[in-house]
Amino acid sequence: AAAPGRYTFVGPPRLFDTRPPEGSTRLVRSGAAGPITPASNGAFGDWSTVGLPAGTTGVWLNVTALGVDGAGFASVFSTGQPRPPTSTVNYVAGGANGNATPAVLGAGGALTFETINPAHLIVDAYGAFSPSGAGLAPVGPVRVLDTRSDVALASNVPRPIDVRAPADAVGVVATVVALAGAGAGFVTAYPCGTPIPPTSNVNFAAGAVVANTVVSGLGGGQLCLLSNVEAHAIVDVTGFLTPSSALSYTALAPQRLLDTRQASSLYTGRLGARQVIELPIQRMPGMPASAVAVVANLTAVSAAGPGFVTAFPCGSPVPGTSSLNHPAEAAVGALTVSALGAGSLCVFASERTHLIVDVLGVWSGASTGSMPPVDMPDDGDDVPPEVMDAGVDSGATPVDVAAVRAERRHLDVAPAIAVA
Repeated sequence: AAAPGRYTFVGPPRLFDTRPPEGSTRLVRSGAAGPITPASNGAFGDWSTVGLPAGTTGVWLNVTALGVDGAGFASVFSTGQPRPPTSTVNYVAGGANGNATPAVLGAGGALTFETINPAHLIVDAYGAFSPSGAGLAPVGPVRVLDTRSDVALASNVPRPIDVRAPADAVGVVATVVALAGAGAGFVTAYPCGTPIPPTSNVNFAAGAVVANTVVSGLGGGQLCLLSNVEAHAIVDVTGFLTPSSALSYTALAPQRLLDTRQASSLYTGRLGARQVIELPIQRMPGMPASAVAVVANLTAVSAAGPGFVTAFPCGSPVPGTSSLNHPAEAAVGALTVSALGAGSLCVFASERTHLIVDVLGVWSGASTGSMPPVDMPDDGDDVPPEVMDAGVDSGATPVDVAAVRAERRHLDVAPAIAVA
C-alpha cells in the first residue's frame, strides 16, 4: 500500500472530535455534523497544524468510538480506495472503545472514516511514516509493570515507568492494559518530563479490563502513564523505536488472515481455552521478504467468558503477557505489534472464543538486511496475573506450545456478531 517508511513522532495532536459541533470542523463530511453514520462518513486531510515530515505516506492514529444507539465497528482507510474487508475499532452502545492503527494517506493526503452504526469518533495522531526516522527493534514481549502487585495509578498523578529501553531508543511500543475500579475513565501515555498531551490511549468502563497498543516517545528512558481515575495498569513491551534499527515499516493493503466464524478460514470454529494457533505471516501473498514483526488487529468474538489473547513469536514459550483483553460474548479488538518466529505469529487464547486477525503491515529489513528481535533483561519480578485480566493465569501449568498447537478443527459456530 505504500513504500517502506521510518517512524517520526508528532504532537500528539487531537485531529477531531465529533461530539461538540466545533470538534469536527476539520473533518470533511458528506452530511450534517454530529455522529458519523453509514450515510454521513467523513474524510480528514488537513495536516497543516500537525507537522508531518517531508514525504509522509502514512500516520499512526488512536481512534476512539462512542456508539450512539447500538454496537458496530468503524473503519479507517485511504481516501479514494474502497473500504477494506477489515475493521479498525469495535464499539458498543454508550461505551467508549479505542484502538491504535497505522493508516496510509490516500487521495489528496486524506483518510476516510466510516461506521456501520452511528458513532462519535475521537481521533489523535501520534506519528508519521516517511523516508527518515526510527526503525523498530522488536523485543519479548516482556512485562515491565503490573500495579496489582504494587500501588494502583492514582487519579491524575503521573506514574513513571522504566521500560528497560536500550541507550539509543527514542520510543517504546507496548501493550497497556487498564484494570478499572468503580469509575470509568482513560489512560494517557506520554514521555516523562513533557507536558501531558490532550489525548488518550486507553478508554475503559467501570470494572472493565481493556488493552491497547501504545507507541510513545520516552523521557529519560521512561514512559509516563496518567489515569483520570484510580485504576490498575499493566505494561507489556513489544519493541523500541531506534535510529539504528534496520527495520522499516511496510504498509500492506489491509487483509483478513483469519476469521474462525467462516468455513473457509485457516482455522474454523472457536479456539479452545488455552489453545495456540500458528499463523504463517511470511507466506501471505505479496508479503515483503524477511518480515521480522507484524502489525495486526486481533478481535475476539463470542467468547465463552472473560479472558485474553496473547500474540507472540512462534518457537517461543507462551509469555506471561496479553495483547487483547475481552469480556464474554461482545466483540472486542486490539492492535498488536509482535515479532515473528520463523516467519509465523502464534496466538494463545485463554478462553474459548472466535478470533479475527487483520494484517495491516510488517516491519522488514529486506532492503538493508534484517535484524533479530532484541533480548531484554528479565529481572524476575514479573507477577503472573489472573486469567481474566492479562497474561497466563498463575494457577495453570506452563503451556507446551508444541503439544497444544492446533490442527485445522471444526467446532461449534456461535451466532454471528457484526464485525467487519
